[in-house]
Amino acid sequence: MKTLRKAISLTLMLAIVLTSVLTTSVFAATTFSDVDDSTQFGEAIYELVGDGVLNGYEDGSFKPEGTITRAEFAKVIGVAIEGTKAMWDAKETRFSDMAGHWAIPYVAYASNAGIINGYEDGTFRPDQTVTYAEAIKMIVCSLGYGPVVDLKLTPWYQGYINVANQIGLTKGAATLADNGASRGLVAQLISNRKSCKRLVQTGTDASGKPTFTTSNRDIINSEEEYEEEGVVIGVYDNTLRGSEITLTKSQINIDGETYTLSDDLKDRDDLVNFLGKRVEFVYEGSSKYTVTSIKIAGTNDVEEISVEQFDQLDGKTIYYYEDPEKDSKAKKFELDDNIYIVYNGYGVPSSDITDEFIEDAFDIETGLITFYNNDGDSAMDVAFIENYKTYILNATPTKSNGVYTIVDKNSFEEQLKINEDDATVYRVTTADGSPAKGSMSNLTSKSVVSIAQPLNRTAGTTIMVSTATVSGSITSMDEDYEEIEISSKTYTVAPYFRKLLEKDEKTYSFKVGSNVKLYLDYLGRIVSSEINVSSDPYAYLMGCELEDGKMDGAVRIKLLNESGKWMIYPLRDTVRINGKSYEQSDVPDVLAKSAGYINNRETTDPEYDVNAETAQLIKFKTTTSGGTTVVSEISTIGENNDGDINLAHHASYDTAKKLKCKKSGSTTSFVDENGKTVFTLNSTTKVFMVPADRKAGDTAYKKVSNSYFANDSNFFVEAYDLPDNGLTAKAVVYYREAGNDATVNTIYAATPSYIITDIRDSRNDEGVDCYKVTVTEIGKALYNEDGEEANRVIVYTEDKTMMKGYKVGDIIRYTSTDDIIDQVELVYDGEDLLLGDGSHYKKDYDGTTNYLQFMIGTVHIKEVEDGKGTIHVSPNFVEEGEDGEYTFDAGITTDFNVSSNTKFYGFNKEKGKIVPVDSSYAMLSPAIELEGNYEAASRVLVIVYKKTEVRGIINLDVVAQ
Repeated sequence: MKTLRKAISLTLMLAIVLTSVLTTSVFAATTFSDVDDSTQFGEAIYELVGDGVLNGYEDGSFKPEGTITRAEFAKVIGVAIEGTKAMWDAKETRFSDMAGHWAIPYVAYASNAGIINGYEDGTFRPDQTVTYAEAIKMIVCSLGYGPVVDLKLTPWYQGYINVANQIGLTKGAATLADNGASRGLVAQLISNRKSCKRLVQTGTDASGKPTFTTSNRDIINSEEEYEEEGVVIGVYDNTLRGSEITLTKSQINIDGETYTLSDDLKDRDDLVNFLGKRVEFVYEGSSKYTVTSIKIAGTNDVEEISVEQFDQLDGKTIYYYEDPEKDSKAKKFELDDNIYIVYNGYGVPSSDITDEFIEDAFDIETGLITFYNNDGDSAMDVAFIENYKTYILNATPTKSNGVYTIVDKNSFEEQLKINEDDATVYRVTTADGSPAKGSMSNLTSKSVVSIAQPLNRTAGTTIMVSTATVSGSITSMDEDYEEIEISSKTYTVAPYFRKLLEKDEKTYSFKVGSNVKLYLDYLGRIVSSEINVSSDPYAYLMGCELEDGKMDGAVRIKLLNESGKWMIYPLRDTVRINGKSYEQSDVPDVLAKSAGYINNRETTDPEYDVNAETAQLIKFKTTTSGGTTVVSEISTIGENNDGDINLAHHASYDTAKKLKCKKSGSTTSFVDENGKTVFTLNSTTKVFMVPADRKAGDTAYKKVSNSYFANDSNFFVEAYDLPDNGLTAKAVVYYREAGNDATVNTIYAATPSYIITDIRDSRNDEGVDCYKVTVTEIGKALYNEDGEEANRVIVYTEDKTMMKGYKVGDIIRYTSTDDIIDQVELVYDGEDLLLGDGSHYKKDYDGTTNYLQFMIGTVHIKEVEDGKGTIHVSPNFVEEGEDGEYTFDAGITTDFNVSSNTKFYGFNKEKGKIVPVDSSYAMLSPAIELEGNYEAASRVLVIVYKKTEVRGIINLDVVAQ
């Protein structure tokens, strides 16, 4: 080590002297009523109080004969070592009886520093009086003598007391071992500790046994300061030799010597950046006690080599290219015989650095190697290796008790288990994006994950997650895939991609003109490819069969897609199923295995016999081959639920295990017999309705919406692909029981109401006569500002008798599968309210009384201003007497609150028919204002949802001609 010691200046010496004088005067100002010159341990008491290690009581006493607890002693020794300005922020300890205790930070410190061990039952017993023997043991360990104590002696503490006597710790401070340690005695022991030499491990001898030296670095009041150079060997939780050196947050090891850090330095979080580098530092104390400043020295030679630059390792010689594109001859440098290696952020113990390890460690696929020469010779002294292993995720990693299991889709790497608290995650979302801080939740299906894990540990793992992709046509590339140009940007390939080409060139290779989707790692390199890819929608697979008239074994599949259409696709020559490639002829057997997991249920009821061999929910992708659309990839749940689709809830044909549908507004939930929610649906959930007997014809299979399920009814349903910590299924399969095929959907209380704005004869795609019905949902505008129809929905009837006689202006409620009406309910036929008692219809729903309401009647009072107010409606109508006079008895009215959002409708006579039009509350004529002219009072139909929400008010009288 190069040493440059410089005595401090006279000015600095005077400053220290003045500080000492001031400190002494402060100590002298503290007196206790029960401690004077004659008190045993009195001088030590005042000394420790002055240091801030001990305190007196509010009544002015110190109580030197009083005892202290084990927790209190942990605080005393911690403050004695770390000083009064130390940060005590630990939140837990390893002891079972410390939860919530005030002394957690101090006990945690003493435990981590090896000062205390606790009891065999895992407790610390913090409030138990500390004995003299326990206090001696803790102080001896704090001075580093724990490894040399003879633990074979009896009683257990004898070896510690022997060492304490030898180093002078017990001078003037002795009592029986099992006696409780008094406050005065503790003060003397801590005072004695200052003059005791520490024991410091310097290394190991030829036989591997540790070697030690003693030092006086605990002397605080030194009047000397030194400047020195050296290489940082270790800081807290990270050293060049791994676990061979253990340091606290207050320590730093430079050239094998362990120093204490000043208060300003020990809380810095960048000290790890000094690891392996030569530094210039200043320490104070005649025996190198405290480092007060530190900086990088100018004598560090650095070489940084990427994967592309690295050529080879030959013995202890590294060959590399400064510029791989231009250099024809590699440069070289040597490694020091005792080289330090920091692998993925953490030092490797010297015992692990063998020739074989060095060869393996420098063989990296993704990452960087940084070398430091910090002693001026020709050899590199430290190598920082950053080596990332690449995983392509087939699915979101499973999590159990905070531990994630990461599996490579192509099995190039062994599966990895990582505790979420041990990893730092960064994510990249675009091809040229910078990493941003992320979390384990960013590890999702199809993401490219690069993981740098330290040797023999998971703590300190760094994870780079990339969801970056690039899509388009390949405009240029070379035969070796060295450079690929797409969308005017050049990409290189990662080693992982080359392994994919070796494994399955037909699936992953591409050429100029190929339309591709490329998956990139965090460095923007190509890791995987999809050729001429489509999206991967859900579908219900009906079966696989040989193509008609083909003798070459070509296979096609039949499926019901998300649009509710039956489709037949041929397969590509090789098809990827759940990440693995299969020949086309093998696909039926593979799909039959995964379908078997879904379909092979034991049942005693022959009606529920499952006959379909490959029927199941899938996701699929298509590509173009020879001008024909073919299926290139299929995702299933796998043979044992290990595929790309996750089966979250398995349906059962045991009626006791049906799930009950519960609707609340737009949310559809399914609950078990205990009322616990199993999963939910929303508007994006894909729902496939499947007959119990899978041999039923195509018309028995339907793509439906979540409005199909009736509230408080029971269903056989399967949920797929629930998110982590979520309940909303992405896809659902409903097995419809025999006998229920006639009714596809069910109208329930929350089904919207519609005004028919047009109805006419039509023909469907199969040439069958039907009605084409145009409707607008009540609560939305009928026309836009230009007078054109707005918010219209067009639906059809396959059976014309279903809506025979319906006309424009009728109010209906209906359900449909896609655009085909399944059920329809006529609410108002142009003259009468057809539900309820003729004037009222109310229905409870989801525990809400009168959730749905229809009322037809006469406007009695209108208290509305600027669109907000109340309309009072009477269930009675104006009557004409025999004398031609009109009378009106309001009776008991119902109040409806309206707002600027409430929609009003009226009717207009156009081309001989009555058609609905947008109206306003201003067009309503209340009876109370028309005495003697009651015939002009407005009749209305009021539609209310959620008990109080007025969806619409329809003026039943023609308001314009």
